[in-house]
Amino acid sequence: NSGQLTAPAGWTDYTWTLNGTALETEGAVLDIPGGGQLTLTAVDPATGCTVGTSGTVGCPGDLDGDNLVGVGDILQLLGSFGCLDACGPADVNFDNTVNVSDVLFLLGLFGSNC
Repeated sequence: NSGQLTAPAGWTDYTWTLNGTALETEGAVLDIPGGGQLTLTAVDPATGCTVGTSGTVGCPGDLDGDNLVGVGDILQLLGSFGCLDACGPADVNFDNTVNVSDVLFLLGLFGSNC
């Protein structure tokens, strides 16, 4: 999944999360790190209120690129199970580890088509 997302003009104090995990970025532009539920929370300078927007990006859970979350994706994730740093696409919740949380996330998407 490539590309970028940009916060609405004027928003400040950005917090980006993907699949419930905070991403280590603070700017108005985000390089899309993978598929899933992406949320941006920021401050609207016109009102001073915290505002947010969210949506699905990419094809969450499709690790092998076949546009289906299936057995191949589970096997790829399990092949990386226990990874503690730089785990690649198997780290579906982007917390820098591949563990039970990633398995549960992927199983929740099992059978999904993109």
